[in-house]
Amino acid sequence: SVFLRNRDRYFTLSFAVANYREPNQNRFAYMLENYERNWTPFDNEHMVMYSNIPAGNYTFKVKAITAGSLNKASEMEIEMIIEQAFYKSWTFIITCIVLFFGGLYAFVRYRIYTIRKREKALERLVRMRTSELEDEKLKSDQLLLNILPAETAEELKTKGKASARRYDNVTVMFT
Repeated sequence: SVFLRNRDRYFTLSFAVANYREPNQNRFAYMLENYERNWTPFDNEHMVMYSNIPAGNYTFKVKAITAGSLNKASEMEIEMIIEQAFYKSWTFIITCIVLFFGGLYAFVRYRIYTIRKREKALERLVRMRTSELEDEKLKSDQLLLNILPAETAEELKTKGKASARRYDNVTVMFT
């Protein structure tokens, strides 16, 4: 039995008969079982080359007719095993699929983690800025109350403007 690796793209088989009295009269027919369906016609060619044979189990059969026995063919066979490429095996294909989906899952989980982390950082920033705005609002309210009467300051805050009021006696002092 002959074992061939998947990298062996082609192989050559030579065959002969142990009758050397009239070598030109020797005739051969051959067939690679499980690859070829029919025998080749008898010929004095004693070599065959195969290329790109798919992985599997084969039997190479050869028939020989010598010059002295034109009616009687002797037959010989050799079993051949051509290995399948590792990347064509189901184990490899399933492993690649599992690794792909595992990597995809890990990538999605990492993206969710980074998005949540960024979301928390933004929430902290919003709380900090809101606190700063509230402090500034208190300062501006205090400033308004220092400059204007409480009733006018409240009207400015709610309406955005204050309506004019009439006072009969007023003293204005600038300092």
